[in-house]
Amino acid sequence: MRSQPIELTLDKLFLLDLANNHLPTNEIELRQLPFIRQGRIDAWLTSDVFGLGQPRSIEGEEAIKAAKKLQEEDSPNSQDVQKVSDALRKYLAEDDEFWSRWLFFARQHGAVL
Repeated sequence: MRSQPIELTLDKLFLLDLANNHLPTNEIELRQLPFIRQGRIDAWLTSDVFGLGQPRSIEGEEAIKAAKKLQEEDSPNSQDVQKVSDALRKYLAEDDEFWSRWLFFARQHGAVL
């Protein structure tokens, strides 16, 4: 399937940004950014527009960082493993690809999933 060429009169990208974050006089700045097709939504989420490191919520990204840190430890504490498992369950979708990496490890270290 071919993508349509970018039509400069129709394809535009704008960013709303807080210019002054002092209550009660918040100011919003509207900036036009160059429109570049990013493809799938995960590519958009990790683009400069959204600035996420992973195509997940910030909370999900932080939970994964904590999980990876635990996986690097020689003797992770089972309470910490359970705490991270609970955060992952709260912030990741059931079909998130990280689960396949985490489930075996968590069970090996006493987490109830």
